[in-house]
Amino acid sequence: MRKSSWMSVLLALCCAGALLGGCDDGVGPQYCVSPADCDAGEYCNLQLGLCVPGVCPRVCTGLECGLDPICGESCGTCTAPEICTAATG
Repeated sequence: MRKSSWMSVLLALCCAGALLGGCDDGVGPQYCVSPADCDAGEYCNLQLGLCVPGVCPRVCTGLECGLDPICGESCGTCTAPEICTAATG
């Protein structure tokens, strides 16, 4: 196999590994779906799907209950028999 063919195969394997998930190289963005995906001193911004340095800026403005849209942290709960809905949350 020619050198350029090997390079193409290597590049394809690296790209496939990046798409399927892999090690955090500390250079590019670290993707997340929960706080457990982020390193110490970072939080998972659910809107971006990225780990962000700092403490979660919980955003509950206009919400009585449910989860904030940035970090997924609680903005409050309802007492039975009430339920939290998208309209009231």
